[in-house]
Amino acid sequence: MPKRRKATHHTADYWQAHITACSESPLTCEQYCQKHHLTTSTFYNWKKKLQTRQHDGSESLAVSSLLELPSDLLVTEPVSNKHGSGSWDIELSLGHGVILRMRQL
Repeated sequence: MPKRRKATHHTADYWQAHITACSESPLTCEQYCQKHHLTTSTFYNWKKKLQTRQHDGSESLAVSSLLELPSDLLVTEPVSNKHGSGSWDIELSLGHGVILRMRQL
C-alpha cells in the first residue's frame, strides 16, 4: 500500500502571499499552482475565502505592498485642468479590471 503524504496546513498569510504572487505572475493560476506544488482547488478555495473576508468587513488579510511608479509618470509641474487651480483628477488602471479614481475639487 502506498504511503500517504501528511497534509500540510498553511496560514491565511501563506495563501494570500501565493494569491498575490500568482496575480502578478504571467502564468495562469493552474500553471502557477503546478510550478509551486499547490493544489488548484485549495488555491481557489483560499482565494474565495480571503476575498470574502475582505469584502464583509472582517479582518483584512491583504498583503500590503508598495508600488513604485516609473519616473516618466511623475509630474513635477502643476498641470492646469478643467476644474481650476488646486483641483485634480487621477485615474489608475491597476489591472484585472480594477480602476482607482481619486479627485480633489
